[in-house]
Amino acid sequence: MILNFRRAEFDHIVEQSFQRSADTSNFSVTVELFDAMDSLPLDQLNELVAIFFFGQRQFQLQTFELARSEAARVGFAGVDLLHKSEDLHGSLTAGVARLERGQSVTWSVVAS
Repeated sequence: MILNFRRAEFDHIVEQSFQRSADTSNFSVTVELFDAMDSLPLDQLNELVAIFFFGQRQFQLQTFELARSEAARVGFAGVDLLHKSEDLHGSLTAGVARLERGQSVTWSVVAS
């Protein structure tokens, strides 16, 4: 599986989502998280949303390709969907773990 996302960018968003979940009153973390997601090109945003979907317990898509398909339907509205999620950190962490457990993942080395 080849992703258009750089691992460092993904990890930054996961870290910001963790900080937001630890301190929901920290406005600067919330803004930085939103900006990090909002500045992503559509292909990377779709991958982030797909990883999020892939990690959600209630969604439980069978394959990452199905999660990608669902994410493509969401499009740029994925920024709001992710930002409003109370379990963003948990779903992203579970999604990437599930993805990497199921197959070899190659992250992009090109900065967006």
